[in-house]
Amino acid sequence: MSIAIDRSLDPLRRYCWAMGDRVVIVGGGIAGVSAAAFLADRGAEVTLVEREPTLAYHTTGRSAAQWIVNYGHPATRRLTASSRDFFDHPPPGTADSPLLCERPVVMVSDSPDTPVDDQFADPESAAPSMEPVPVAEAAELCPMVDITRTSIAFIDHGSMEIDVGALHQGFVRMLRGAGGTITTATRVDAARPKGDRWTVETTGGEIVADVLVNAAGAWGDVVAAAAGITPIGLQPRRRTAFMVPGSAMPGFDAARSHEWPMLIDLAHRWYVKPDGAQFL
Repeated sequence: MSIAIDRSLDPLRRYCWAMGDRVVIVGGGIAGVSAAAFLADRGAEVTLVEREPTLAYHTTGRSAAQWIVNYGHPATRRLTASSRDFFDHPPPGTADSPLLCERPVVMVSDSPDTPVDDQFADPESAAPSMEPVPVAEAAELCPMVDITRTSIAFIDHGSMEIDVGALHQGFVRMLRGAGGTITTATRVDAARPKGDRWTVETTGGEIVADVLVNAAGAWGDVVAAAAGITPIGLQPRRRTAFMVPGSAMPGFDAARSHEWPMLIDLAHRWYVKPDGAQFL
């Protein structure tokens, strides 16, 4: 079979054209709905299948919701930096309010030997908004900092808080506006290649598609096994996360919690973020 592709189309549109019109995406978190929205917007016939009764039930719905360029692997940082234009200029009709708002991040370590240089050595991924500050100054900016246990501190004034709910719903709106279909409380039991297509067996019936996209997150291996694909070792695990009442912090004013920065361990072992009248 030969395929003629119009090179005037954008890359994702050309890819959709080449791979076929009908796409099934498994997983209704931010990865699944964003992929579904952009593919549908570019002409694919998309069906999104979610096992839970509601979308974004797991990781997406429990996100720390912070846009931080100076965090994670250098490749992750470059991806984060490249996403800024989308957040500032989302597709028309997908966001009724800004997706980002200012919330600085204070990064600290209890060890002076934390390999800071390694974290910020890549000039393509390290943002200039990150700067070292005296521990006492960090404690003034973020009263959660314990000066008796903190050896070094940084402040990132360029970090932003993400409205994850609005972002996710924007993609849902974009998907539905482009004619995409969303099915919830639907489990994928099996997926079999048949010729140039996939036959996907779900608890809601059979779906035939040209392309099957696995966006099931931590449950990706479960979907892969159902499709006869070798698992790669993904394991769903419980997170150690809890909410602490703001009253536990002397002088905390819930009405001004948006002014407090997020606090992150430089070694990425923990974080604390004000969330209304509580701390996450």
